[in-house]
Amino acid sequence: MLNTLYVPYPNFYQSIVCYSDDTLRSTLLTLRCTFNTLRVKEPSRVLWEHHAIWKAWHSWPQAYIHFAQLCFDEADTRGIDYLQIDRRDLARRRQDGRWQKPLWVGWDALHAEHRANLRFQGLCEQILKRICMAKGRPLSVHDRSVDDWLDARGFPPIYNIDDRQLLAIDKILGIENAPIPKWPNHYDQFNWVEEATCYMTRVPLGPDQEYLC
Repeated sequence: MLNTLYVPYPNFYQSIVCYSDDTLRSTLLTLRCTFNTLRVKEPSRVLWEHHAIWKAWHSWPQAYIHFAQLCFDEADTRGIDYLQIDRRDLARRRQDGRWQKPLWVGWDALHAEHRANLRFQGLCEQILKRICMAKGRPLSVHDRSVDDWLDARGFPPIYNIDDRQLLAIDKILGIENAPIPKWPNHYDQFNWVEEATCYMTRVPLGPDQEYLC
C-alpha cells in the first residue's frame, strides 16, 4: 500500500472523495510514513530515495502537503480517526501562496491505470472482509489474522497478489463456505471500465517512470 498514492483524476479532491473508507485509512497511514521523507530534498539524506512515492512527489512538496490536507479533510467528513499530531505537523510545513501540481498530473494513461488499480483494490477489500467474516473477526482490511489465513494457504499478503491468485482465494473461500459479503466493489459505482492491463498502452510514460503507477 505504500507504493502509490492513487490519483484517479487530475483533480486531487475528486480523486480523494472517491476512495473507499479502507483506501482512505491506508492513505492516511501512507502519508504518516512518508511525511518525514518527502520534506527532505536531498535524496542522499533519506533511506527511501528509491521509493515510488519519493520519486513521484519529492519535487512538489507543497502539492503533496495539499493532497494530504484534503485527505485529512475527507477523513473528518467521514468520521475516520487519525492522529491529530500528523495534521498539526502538516500545518507547520504548509507554505502560503501558489503551489504547482506534479508534471505527471493530467497524463490520461496514468490516471486510467490508477482507476484500474483502485477497482482491483476494491476486489481485494471484498476478499479481505470475507476472510474476516469466515474467521469471526471484525471487518478490517488491516486484521493481521487475514495475513495468517493467506500465508497458511500459500498466498502472499493481499495487496501483493495478482488477479489469478485473487480468483483462487475466492474459490477457496467458496469451498470453505465462507459468508458472501453483501457490499459490492466500492469502485464499480464510478463506471470505470479500464482493465488492469491498461498499462500496456501507456504512451506518455517512459521506462524510467514506471514508479508513477
